[in-house]
Amino acid sequence: SPETIYRIADMGCGTGGQSMTLARKPSVHVTAFDIFPGMIETLNRRVVERGLQERVRGVVASMDNIPSEEIPSGNLADCQRGFDIIWSEGSIYHIGFENGLKLWREYLRAGGYVAVSEMVWLTQERPLEFEKYLSDNVPEISLPSVKMGLIESAGYTPVASFLLPWSCWSETYLRPRDTLIDKFLDSQNQSAGAIEFVKRQREEIFMFEKYREYFGYIFFIARKVSSNRILCN
Repeated sequence: SPETIYRIADMGCGTGGQSMTLARKPSVHVTAFDIFPGMIETLNRRVVERGLQERVRGVVASMDNIPSEEIPSGNLADCQRGFDIIWSEGSIYHIGFENGLKLWREYLRAGGYVAVSEMVWLTQERPLEFEKYLSDNVPEISLPSVKMGLIESAGYTPVASFLLPWSCWSETYLRPRDTLIDKFLDSQNQSAGAIEFVKRQREEIFMFEKYREYFGYIFFIARKVSSNRILCN
């Protein structure tokens, strides 16, 4: 019998590094969504360079309004239309954690999974300076237990969760960005807007490194357990 193909939606995919990692297995097909055309152009170019055209496809679309024609077809009588997995790395906050989970539930087949990463507090108490800074910039930040409750109330059963190591921040986010600051300023001719932007970036790097023990990113994995009424009509 033909091999089962697992359909994954990568929401807020950016240039798609994770999309191509997910598509390493031949049994996977990834539809990667991002609202910025430039991101999707870069993604699709990289897909061709890696010979993954049969497994990855980038689509310009907002993660809270996926075109109906992009939803995989299935056995409609058994409510099987929808993605097998919805994947989101550091992007669901753009539309709100709870709001995103409720919306994406309608894009999942019955029994499908969501895998999302979200910034959380790691301690009950934290320095006021940092609590104000993150609360101002990430208004929905809360404890993991609160996020778990939102997952359940949105119609999922939690399956697993794990904390991303600090190296994910330092080696792939903070340090690479820090090394590009001077180059960015030169490319913008040291404009006032660029200088103010860099000031905010440096503040974030400083705050994150200073208070690293108080926050982190947790990957939450959960399963949709009830049928999708809208897509099965």
